[in-house]
Amino acid sequence: MLFRSKWRKADEQNWELLRQIGDQNGDLELSVSEVRQFSCHDFQWIEQIWSSNSAGKFGYHAQIKLIRDNGDTPEKVRDDVTAYRRFALNVGWKKGGLDSGDDYVWYDDLDFTASASPGELPALGTRLPDTYDIPDRYALLTLFSRAAACNL
Repeated sequence: MLFRSKWRKADEQNWELLRQIGDQNGDLELSVSEVRQFSCHDFQWIEQIWSSNSAGKFGYHAQIKLIRDNGDTPEKVRDDVTAYRRFALNVGWKKGGLDSGDDYVWYDDLDFTASASPGELPALGTRLPDTYDIPDRYALLTLFSRAAACNL
């Protein structure tokens, strides 16, 4: 999958694996409680694939490192719009600046090449603006907290 550097396909397979691991009620979505119960073993296995095939450029560990390098925590990125915007700007999910809630990059417009920004992949699977009334956004950003708890 990742070895052949087919990054978009790898990203799509990543989300399929996460749904298989976490979707307990069969609705094909991930809830916060499902994400919090992810097996660290499975999550670490997925991380190993990303990290080893990208020389550490992509994967949850790379994303957590960027979050921490910004002086933030995974929880802050999940809960604070400015921290989320800062992270999205750093990984290429957003253009513009911190003051704008617009300028998020559509999934189809992400850079699925080896020259993508560090941490750009895995992507969140959809264009997720910083609107907090989207339950999926909160659940997906909880992945960062779970990744950190699993020492990724």
